[in-house]
Parts: sequence; structure tokens; C-alpha cells
Amino acid sequence: MRSRYLATAFLTFSTALSGAFASAGPARASTNPLDPSFGQGGVAIVPAPPTVYRWNGEIRGLAEDSQGRVVAAGIQVVGDEYALLRFLGDGSLDSSFEGGNLGGEGLVSTQFGFTAGAYDVAVQQDGGIISTGSLSPGQPSRTFGGFLLARYHEDGSLDSSLGGDGRVTTDLGANGGGAFTMGLQPDGRVVAGGFKGFYNGGSEGLVIAYRPNGAIDNHFGRHGQVAFQPGGRAQAAVNDVAVLPGSKILVAGYFRGRILLVRLRANGKLDQSFGGGDGRVLSDLDASRHCRCSYALALSVLPNSRILVVGNVATRAGGIALARYRANGRLDQSFGSNGVVHTRLRPDLIAEDMVTQIDGRIVVVGYSYQDAEPIFTVLRYLPDGRLDPSFGDGGIFRRQLGTQSVAYAALRLHDGRIAVGGSVNSGDHRQFLLTRFMADS
Repeated sequence: MRSRYLATAFLTFSTALSGAFASAGPARASTNPLDPSFGQGGVAIVPAPPTVYRWNGEIRGLAEDSQGRVVAAGIQVVGDEYALLRFLGDGSLDSSFEGGNLGGEGLVSTQFGFTAGAYDVAVQQDGGIISTGSLSPGQPSRTFGGFLLARYHEDGSLDSSLGGDGRVTTDLGANGGGAFTMGLQPDGRVVAGGFKGFYNGGSEGLVIAYRPNGAIDNHFGRHGQVAFQPGGRAQAAVNDVAVLPGSKILVAGYFRGRILLVRLRANGKLDQSFGGGDGRVLSDLDASRHCRCSYALALSVLPNSRILVVGNVATRAGGIALARYRANGRLDQSFGSNGVVHTRLRPDLIAEDMVTQIDGRIVVVGYSYQDAEPIFTVLRYLPDGRLDPSFGDGGIFRRQLGTQSVAYAALRLHDGRIAVGGSVNSGDHRQFLLTRFMADS
């Protein structure tokens, strides 16, 4: 799972979708929004190599290159490796992209010394690929967790201009930590976000800036880092980052069970023109009571500079929440109910990522449950927050693509179609999953 929470797993006793929450408008026949020209009926699954006993493949991040190929970043738990894949427009793996010792054509696997996973990826202007991820602690020779960066040439070989061998590890200590997201500055710097763990179970949200050569940028924040420290056993993490015009940085995550939204200047200092004058916004998105159990997973900056955030609410009622903020960080009261839209499904609904379409419709991906198993779920909302009745079944598309299928990442492609990555079980293997949805479905 792409679990970007450190808190206890959500309870699974959600109420049904109700009129007080996201409405889908008049009922209509269910539609299939998958793109039939991609893979098999809109679905591409990367099977385990025949020589591998147990395979665990999960796509966690997506990017598109100038040729329309989709680059996917994820986890390949055979060999404890950090994985990149590249797909052609028809859903097949790109044979010109190869490397590593387990994947072969179309799949590059990179070793960092212990269990590593890639969580985000971007394609740079020169065609190079840069990704960020997490290193898990636990092995005697590698007893720390940390942020990872890796850069590759277009053909999938490591680019030695980053860190000397294409790889950079930032040690965050024996209590764990890692990067879930990144943004690219116009000057080539990388801003990565994630968390650092502490011995007592607490954590802090963390942003680290790197120079193009992989060295930490000590002119950013304090010694290259900006930390959001809740103190004690409380938890915080950064789950998404966006670089704004003028190189300001927008950060979303959670802090003591509340949605955290922060705007930083290019040098890492808090932008005091945002929020309540300290550069930060904290929001409780629970519809019934202030439980401090809201967790932001993804953000999107709209053309009018408003900010969309999607997150999960860890209550008995459960469900997901969409919030829209004005450019100054205040909730946009014209969206949903006081700036927030809630959606619930029995027995539970979990969001993992979000993307906006060219026409302003909002696509949220994740999973719900059916017969106690996770099921691949995509929701589409109209720009005002109502579920889009022209999509799936009243705005919701749910399909079991094998067993325990999950959507973790979404990307709007240059032609407006939507790529959604995740994983699906098949026998003893968990397999990489990529789907594509039509733009006008």
C-alpha cells in the first residue's frame, strides 16, 4: 500500500453516501470510462518474471515525457529495489528503457542497500528522469531510514551527475523517515517532502532542498531543511509539494491530525502573506465533530490560483474530503459546504491522489472495499464539488481488476486523458498496474 500515514489505520464502518455530502445529481446508467485503446480494455498489468518466486510491484508516482510515454515510479520488493517503468501509448512496456537485474526491458531496478521504494517521479527538460523515495531502516549494515533521490538518463541508465553515481541518500536516523513527493525548481533544484520519525513514535513533516548535483542546498531553510514539528508523540508528514510561479513552494500534509497547508518562499522561509500571517493553515475536515483526524494526501493548484486538497478523515464514519482554498489560504466558501465536500461509501473509502482535468473537473483515485478486499476506485467531481453523473456510476468507478486492486497515483496526460497507477494481486504476486481513462467519458 502507498500508506503515507503514520497513524493507526482507518476504521471501516463508514455510512453510505448521503445528501449532506457529495451529490451525483440525477441517476443515470453506469458508463465505462476506461480507454479501450490502452492495454486490455484500458488496463495494463506487468506480470512477474517467470523465474521470480515472489513479486511485489506497486506504482506510486507517474510522469509523462515529451514523446507521450508514461514513466512510473514504485516499489519492487524482490531484491529490495527501487523501480522505474516506462510505458508506450498502447500500454506495453518500452523496450528501449532497461536496466537493473530483475526487470529487463521496460523496467529499471535500482539498489540502495536495503528496502527502498520510489514514490514520485518527474521528467526534466533534457529528457532525464529524476525520482524520490524512501529507504527503510532495519538491516545491521544500514540502520537508518532516509530520503532518496535518483536520476537517470533517457535510456534508464543512472546519471552520474547526481551524487557521483546517480543516487543520493539523506540519513534521517534509526527511527525511520522518507520522501513521498517532490517538486522541481526552474534552476534545477529539487524540493522533496516527507517525514522523519522519532523513537517515541512521533514524527515531523520535513522538506529538504537539493542542488542539481544532489548536494543539500544549505541556503534553504535551516541547513537545507524545513521541519514542521508537532512535539511529543504527535505525528506530522508532508505528502505533496507544488512549485508555484516565482519559485514559492506549496506544501500539503498533516500536523497533529489536521490538514497542513504551508507556503514557503524559494529560500524555505515561511511566506507570511499566506494563511493567518505565519505561512501556515491548519484545517479540521471532519463533518461531524472536531476530532483532529484529517490527513491531506494531494494538492492541485488551479488556473485561478485557488488550491484543491484531497484527504481522508479517520473517524468511524470515514470517507474522503475535498477542500478548496483561496490563494491566500482561506477556505473558499463557494465550494461545497463552507469550502469542503465529503464523500463516503460503505464500508470505507480511501483517497490516495488527485488530478484536475483541463475543464476543471476533479479526479480522485484510491480504493474502497468489497467483500473485505480493497477495490480500485476512481471518483470524478464537477468543478463545484458535485459528483459528475456522466462518469462511471453516478461519479464513481469501482472495479476489481484482479484481487486487492488499489489506485495510488494519477496523472493528466498532454491530450487530457488520465493515467492511474497502482497494484493488483495475482496468486502469490502483487503486480504493477497502469490504467488509462478517456478525457470526455
